[in-house]
Amino acid sequence: MRLEVTGVFTAARRDLANLYRQSLAPDAMREAKARRLKETADQVTAIEKRYGRSTGYRSWITAGLNNAHLAAVATYYDQVPRFEVLLRERCGGYLPCLYVEARKLSGR
Repeated sequence: MRLEVTGVFTAARRDLANLYRQSLAPDAMREAKARRLKETADQVTAIEKRYGRSTGYRSWITAGLNNAHLAAVATYYDQVPRFEVLLRERCGGYLPCLYVEARKLSGR
């Protein structure tokens, strides 16, 4: 389910990036963006119904999906492979070590 929802968000982000490259009037651009975000919300809702449980994104859908939501998901999942390597190679699978190493990388 998680991968399916991530795929929906990733596809929406890609589609919107393609939309923004088009030469459309501002009103047409806003309408196309709104349609794509609604389609994304509908797809996530359908996944929730199919699995009979929440995806954890209900509050975003209720408030109205936006580019920041899509970017947050993409940024998180873009970094997962990096954290997996860090966990495996530097930390030997030990999660508390990963948290320390991630904090070092964040500069905090």
